[in-house]
Parts: sequence; structure tokens; C-alpha cells
Amino acid sequence: NYTDTKSAESKLAIITNASGYGDLLMRHIEKENAAAYPFAAKNLSEELCDQLNDKTSKFEEREDTIKRKKYYLDILQRLQNKYQ
Repeated sequence: NYTDTKSAESKLAIITNASGYGDLLMRHIEKENAAAYPFAAKNLSEELCDQLNDKTSKFEEREDTIKRKKYYLDILQRLQNKYQ
């Protein structure tokens, strides 16, 4: 635990895991953009695509979603400030 030890090994583990998670997210986004979204655009009706877009927009606008997004962006900012 980095908080307890402040060791270089713990710091390296945090950075390595964060980098791995970032890579995982990027690969997920690439798959969505390359496969899921084109499949949906090609195979779903315009009406269903509109419904999905509307539901997605409403989800993004929810207070709990906005708070969650802010929470994680704040963590990223603190990590960036701490380790730069």
C-alpha cells in the first residue's frame, strides 16, 4: 500500500496498473467505434437509433452520472498533479 510505505515499488505498481487500465479503456473504445457503432448504424432502424441516443443523452445528464464523472476526473487531476 503506497499510503503506508511510500515505496518506489508501490508507486510503480500504481502507475503500471493505471496505465494498463487506460490501455484497456482505449481498446474498448476502439472496439466500440470499429464494430459496435457501425453494426448498430447498419442494422438498427433510425427510430431505434434515435431512442438509444436519447436514452444515452438522458443518462449523461443525470445528476448522479455528472457527479460520478466529476469524481473520477478529480481523481485523475490529483494523480496528474502529484506524479508530474
